[in-house]
Amino acid sequence: DEIVGRPYSEFHSKKTTEDFTKNVDIVFATGESGQDEYRSMRDNQYFLRTFSPVKDREGRSTVAVTVASKNITERKKVEKALQESEELYRVLAEKSFAGVYVIQDGKICFVNSKGASYTGYAPEELIGKESMSVIHPEDRENLKKNAIEMLRGERSLPYEFRVITKEGKIIWLMETLTSIPWKGKRAVLGNCMDLTDRKRMEDQIHSL
Repeated sequence: DEIVGRPYSEFHSKKTTEDFTKNVDIVFATGESGQDEYRSMRDNQYFLRTFSPVKDREGRSTVAVTVASKNITERKKVEKALQESEELYRVLAEKSFAGVYVIQDGKICFVNSKGASYTGYAPEELIGKESMSVIHPEDRENLKKNAIEMLRGERSLPYEFRVITKEGKIIWLMETLTSIPWKGKRAVLGNCMDLTDRKRMEDQIHSL
């Protein structure tokens, strides 16, 4: 009863009042609902506001607008924490001496510069690419088997496989995997190192 009849601007800043009025005007003009997120400068709380039209009896004209406000402060905190942890992860991954990548639904959704350099592709060329597309065809089935065993905890030692680079060269990699959450879904975090020189030396030793 202390609020009813008093203008919105009495409780909010000029900028906040302008944004609120603009959303209300859009609903009156279009007759359709809308949403926005609002941060209260008074107590630093976040709210999701839904603006909905109230129609006349014939259902034609908008005669009023209702505003439902939901506190989403905790959700915003979680989103910020996830964003900060993802940014930290990216920094750490880029500083790694190993190739680091994330695979989700069979596709590469993150790869650091080192990992991309092994394949001859730029990182942005690999994003969205089927992870198996760069694996040597003869190694794909064995790679799947080893990967599943490691993700299930049935294998702890890294395994080896061949990759075909963008230039068509064949290199050897050693890989370990673990399961991680990535943007709300399960994904696979991989770490790999180039074994090509070691493999070449082994072949020379065998020849000798």
